[in-house]
Amino acid sequence: MHWFAPPPWVRWSLSVVLVIAAFAVEVTGPKTTGHWFAIADIEAGTELRRDLFRSVQIPSGLLPDTQPEGYARVEIRAGDPLITGQMTEQPARAPEGWWAIELSVPGHVRPGQKVHLVLLSTDRTTIVTGITLTVETSRDAFGGASALATIAIPSEAAADVAVASEAGKVTVLTAND
Repeated sequence: MHWFAPPPWVRWSLSVVLVIAAFAVEVTGPKTTGHWFAIADIEAGTELRRDLFRSVQIPSGLLPDTQPEGYARVEIRAGDPLITGQMTEQPARAPEGWWAIELSVPGHVRPGQKVHLVLLSTDRTTIVTGITLTVETSRDAFGGASALATIAIPSEAAADVAVASEAGKVTVLTAND
């Protein structure tokens, strides 16, 4: 009496629906959006342009939407995503009449940050407030970092800072801001 068994139409129909649904999910995939990633190391203070980045598809909502405009507030390493905390709208500028000097600074200093230059001498110690304009960091083979910064200083203190720098008697102090 095998002839009177009902055909498995329901099972066949549900299998076809399941295969179609799986195919639809596979074809559409998750929603993605383009986000900017650095293609090379970008020094702090550099003007951000699209040619310094490439757009990579990432899941939507993973990172906030940003565009490469303005200036780099901190160093951006190759392969890093661009996020709002790495950018600033204004470049670091020296006030009118100030001079600039290059000094070795701690690696965490960023453009626009105020620094205190302590000029050491045998008869007196002088503190001069400056503004960091640019920072160039370099890494050695052992993973250590060093930084060289261009610092703007008031014109009345320029000669004292230059003399102390040449003698190796300048200490750069920074704040956590």
